[in-house]
Amino acid sequence: MGHLSIRDDELALKTIYEDRFIARAAGGRWDKVEKIWLFPLTLAAIERLRRAFDGNLSLEDGMEEWCVRLRSEIEKAQVIKCGDETTDYMSTTEPFKHQRSGTGFLLSMRRCFLWDEQGLGKTKEAIDAAAQRMRNFQISTCLIICPASIKFQWQAQVLQHSSFGEQTHVAHGSPKRRKELYERIAKSGGFLIMSYDTARLDAEDLAPIMPGQMLVLDEHQAIKNSQALRSKAILGLARAASYVVAMTGTPIWNNPADLWFPSQIVAAGALPTSFFAFQQRYCIMGGFQGKKIIGFRHLDEIRDALEPYSLRREKKDCLDLPDKIRSEIPLALSKPEQKAYDDMKEKLAVWLKNEPMISVRAALAKITKLRQITGGFIYDEEGDARWIGNTKINAVKDLLEMHSDKKVIIWSCYRAPLARMQDEFAEWNPVTITGGHSNVQREAARRRFQEDKDCRLFLGQIQSGGVGLDLPAATAHIFYDLDWNASVMVQAEDRSHRIGQTESLSLVQLIVPDSIDTYIQKGLRRKEGWAGTVLEALSPAGLRDVIGHL
Repeated sequence: MGHLSIRDDELALKTIYEDRFIARAAGGRWDKVEKIWLFPLTLAAIERLRRAFDGNLSLEDGMEEWCVRLRSEIEKAQVIKCGDETTDYMSTTEPFKHQRSGTGFLLSMRRCFLWDEQGLGKTKEAIDAAAQRMRNFQISTCLIICPASIKFQWQAQVLQHSSFGEQTHVAHGSPKRRKELYERIAKSGGFLIMSYDTARLDAEDLAPIMPGQMLVLDEHQAIKNSQALRSKAILGLARAASYVVAMTGTPIWNNPADLWFPSQIVAAGALPTSFFAFQQRYCIMGGFQGKKIIGFRHLDEIRDALEPYSLRREKKDCLDLPDKIRSEIPLALSKPEQKAYDDMKEKLAVWLKNEPMISVRAALAKITKLRQITGGFIYDEEGDARWIGNTKINAVKDLLEMHSDKKVIIWSCYRAPLARMQDEFAEWNPVTITGGHSNVQREAARRRFQEDKDCRLFLGQIQSGGVGLDLPAATAHIFYDLDWNASVMVQAEDRSHRIGQTESLSLVQLIVPDSIDTYIQKGLRRKEGWAGTVLEALSPAGLRDVIGHL
């Protein structure tokens, strides 16, 4: 038997001693001074407690009416989400039908996930929702926190899709300069855009701005680790905000556990409020001392718990986009490349045989050498690239001749081949983005590729250029090598397979048969529909088996 009340923006549960295990299992936090259990002040938390106490739970006066009102808002949001009802709002640029219903969903929810597939225009939906709340005088400020690499692209999108251009600011520069900006924002309002690390550093200065305002978290997997300082800083800002939208095109980044902390911000109480309780219910533990998550269970419960607070649409259901046309080109290594590959493989096998205790990280560093060799180069101890052959470079040259009248993107995990192709194919007037380029340089490169008809080649390091860029001008992508992570590959493809694309998109992978290339390719195919990395399942014992397939 329990009684529930509201105390200091939290739910306070009083219960008899015998029911303490029920309260703890429901994710409660014990306040030993007040001798009460504390929970997030959300409808989901109340519903979870009602189920836990099997109906033997009383609410203080007024709480039942509060629940009815919130339940009504959620039910209305579900109707809008299904497209059965529209929400009227102003938009500077004309939205697609799915964007109109998406913005309507955001306007009907105080806190929600937006998980639309890459290329559907999530950015515009969030901007339109924030701009409408500003027009309705619900908020004066919208804080947008995103990866540092795309903050200037967010600024360009706000300028394009809203009438608040003069009130759009990117937080960068010295701490003093940023603090002065926050003081101006507190007085005048508008859109404030910054990276996750800036938000962590400036959380104290941002705190006075956030009460009653809107917070947008783009690529929210950046705060999957609840113990990280940035995650704790974002949690404080989110608790003060009246409206929160958390966005990503890949809601399950590496595993469903990555959703736990973001769910505490968006839908507190929908999932257990302690990670230990979440692990007990949904995770299969194993590995050293049973402390590693090796699998999951009851995934349907996670989906059902978060469904009322999330919106997920796919391009095939919303847009009449041209098809993705996939192909692979098998390539035989030259004699010098093959000899270097065989020698490195033998060294790796000897190392594995003689090393009693091996780690995935150490093995990965050695396997990376094999990946480089299939690309025709290898980094020496000083970090300089030594070229062994031109097999893949020559294949790229042939492919570019086939697409001579189109714009092309070439992806690689390594800077060496990108730097060489920058010189090798200078007549294409290429632009390059790697992890070493600043955000200003990234945006300049993106704009030039999109707008300059003479710039026909985009060279991108997949881990940095493959996220957050709109590049629909390209009609062909060439993958010089493959990333371990299936989500990273899809993200890269969808830089062009999005709103604005009018032609079919050619996706070509350069593959050396019976090599590390084919091992990664097979692993990525197994991961289709699951945003994980090929390396997830590798154990020290399994690494020896991997070498046999290289």
